Amino acid sequence: FMPLWSQLAMFGLAIELVLKGFLLSKGETAGKLKQYGHNLQKLHSKACELGLSEIERTARMIRFIDETY
Repeated sequence: FMPLWSQLAMFGLAIELVLKGFLLSKGETAGKLKQYGHNLQKLHSKACELGLSEIERTARMIRFIDETY
């Protein structure tokens, strides 16, 4: 059993890595990604600008996780 905050932290890390991987595949540099830090909302917004499908449910989930991550 893991407390909820631990699960959210691991989920947040997974989302961060997926978004950063997507951004790298679209030509973003590692230096640029460092500017985003761990801010999932900024990473998600940039990914959507570069072609990631915008789904409101996903955006809400990212906002929720970003508050604790």
